[in-house]
Amino acid sequence: VPGANTWIQVVRFEKDSGWVDESSIITIVDYHYFDVYGIDSLTGRFFDEKMGTDDSAAVVINEALMKAYGWEDDPIGKTISWGFNPETNDPGRIMKVIGVVKDYHFKSLHNRVQPQMMFPAAFDKFHLSIRINEENKQQTLDFIEEKWNDFGANRPFNYRFLEDTWDEMYVAEKKLGIIFTIATLLTIFIALLGLLGLSSFVAEQRTKEIGIRKVLGASIGNVIGLLVREFAI
Repeated sequence: VPGANTWIQVVRFEKDSGWVDESSIITIVDYHYFDVYGIDSLTGRFFDEKMGTDDSAAVVINEALMKAYGWEDDPIGKTISWGFNPETNDPGRIMKVIGVVKDYHFKSLHNRVQPQMMFPAAFDKFHLSIRINEENKQQTLDFIEEKWNDFGANRPFNYRFLEDTWDEMYVAEKKLGIIFTIATLLTIFIALLGLLGLSSFVAEQRTKEIGIRKVLGASIGNVIGLLVREFAI
């Protein structure tokens, strides 16, 4: 799940001068991750189950990592070492960059997009991401729960929508928005009270003028327009 299955780790990446240590966001994904979440490709390709080496020797990076590592000219084919051990000189998992995705916010908009690398791994999967449409939503959820119980190894079926998770990132902004709305309405109400009092005062001061205009044939609409024109502006 974007923003949930990530951690920061120091990796080694290829430079002209040799290996250089840098930190990066690590995200474990599967072959359908980019399609399900609608992540756009900038260059290269996504993971392909037909490619025998993609599950162990391929990595997809984001624009931020490409720029941070200075690979803007030709990122495809660059090498990243993940899980190296300096004490034993174990190089860890050596991966080639096969694609670059356009930057997308996998955390709150308060945070800039950080360098990120994505690759498959044989870890336990804690989440199952399913893309559904709004039509017959409840029936779809019931069907998913039924299949989950068939294959879920007696684990409870819990689900939530991604937009709910994202909404929780902006609770403070929503509260601030409510406060601003209330303050704005109160300000407008007080201002209108002031205008009401001022317009009543002006009308009282112009009682004789209004009477003369009525005698000369002015309509109620003409009189009201005369009084409220300036205040309306």
